[in-house]
Amino acid sequence: MPNEPLAGLRILVVEDTASIRTLVIKLLERLGCADVFEAADSETAWHHLRRQTLDAVLLDYELHPMMACRSPGKCAVTRHWRTRMWRSSC
Repeated sequence: MPNEPLAGLRILVVEDTASIRTLVIKLLERLGCADVFEAADSETAWHHLRRQTLDAVLLDYELHPMMACRSPGKCAVTRHWRTRMWRSSC
């Protein structure tokens, strides 16, 4: 499926700015991603992560720290995601 490079992928978009979140979701859908989940905050993101099997999480790198971390375990995972995303983009 050359026109749908993300076909079959399940992706969670975590972004607190609604307009950016909507734009990213529309772009993912145009690329063929049928299962796009959204979260405006970390609590909603954790809800999805506990209930879904996901292929990728697109995390707002500048998500407000208070929104991203409410418990030490969640903070560690959030830092891990950010570090992996940073290293992957280099």
